Amino acid sequence: MGLPLTAEPQEIRRKFLQLAKMLHPDVFARSPAEKTWAERYFARMVGPAYQKLNSDRDRSEYFATLRYFAEDFKQKGNPPNVTSEFAQKLLKLPHEITYNDFAQQLAAKQYQSLEQVIDYTEQLSELNLVFLFVQKTLVQPARPIEEPTVVQEAPPSESKAARHIAAAEALIGKKKLTEALAELKLAEKQDPKLSTVYALMGVVYSQQKAEVMAKSNFQKALRLNPKDPIALQYTNPKPGAAPASKTAPPPKKKGLFGLF
Repeated sequence: MGLPLTAEPQEIRRKFLQLAKMLHPDVFARSPAEKTWAERYFARMVGPAYQKLNSDRDRSEYFATLRYFAEDFKQKGNPPNVTSEFAQKLLKLPHEITYNDFAQQLAAKQYQSLEQVIDYTEQLSELNLVFLFVQKTLVQPARPIEEPTVVQEAPPSESKAARHIAAAEALIGKKKLTEALAELKLAEKQDPKLSTVYALMGVVYSQQKAEVMAKSNFQKALRLNPKDPIALQYTNPKPGAAPASKTAPPPKKKGLFGLF
């Protein structure tokens, strides 16, 4: 369906309605062949995926299955063999913000052309597998921490900065960029040497199309931490889209990780 694994129920329903409208026969009625393929993709991919993800029980069972496969790779000590550029990049720079950004980019292109639906679905499937491989558990977008459990007490400024960063990540996921920036400014006051603060500021400015400010903050993040995964992901060239095939392939198995 073109959703990250961190998607909440309301996001799943919203995306389903969007795809139902996009793949409606009246929209893809430019030729009898396109109309047929649109109907098949909706009936065989989108409809069944939504039916499973819209059920709390089915969705929980599905997540448990995905985690099992990801854990199998971890126990063997080998990363999954993926070929898509986004999945390979996430293996090198694992972070939930990075994952969500890649998932959004692929989802935006997934149903633009019926000829490329399968290709982008497979890329999303690989991305989902890598996300679970690099995570100990399937995590939802970060929420403000009210009662964190810590082994060792952190300095007051660091603890407060972490809470503001967590709140900012949650707000970025909800596209509340102004509020996210305000949280990051508060985190900066608490600890001006945290690279994550400036990397996330760069993400916010990038999404606001303020490229100069975004670049400045990414550079500052890298000065503080040359290996900051978020800053590296946004300052490195982004992978290009896969070339379109000449004919629309029939729907085929997309793997467990392609349901979203």
